[in-house]
Amino acid sequence: MHTVFTRWWQDGSIDAIHHALHDEVRRSEGRHTGPTAAITDSESVRAAEVVVDSPSYDAGKEVAGRKGA
Repeated sequence: MHTVFTRWWQDGSIDAIHHALHDEVRRSEGRHTGPTAAITDSESVRAAEVVVDSPSYDAGKEVAGRKGA
């Protein structure tokens, strides 16, 4: 059994089965198969107290500093 699983993992069959089942579940729920939204975030970096040019505050993380790019 392990040999079969390994072969399927290496040739991409496991991913294909996963994606097919995922798409079928979304279709059965009346949804699009692909995602329709994405969430991105960047890391906040604490600024030294001596930094005076355009200080900022990340309210979501409660951190005074700058948002990374």
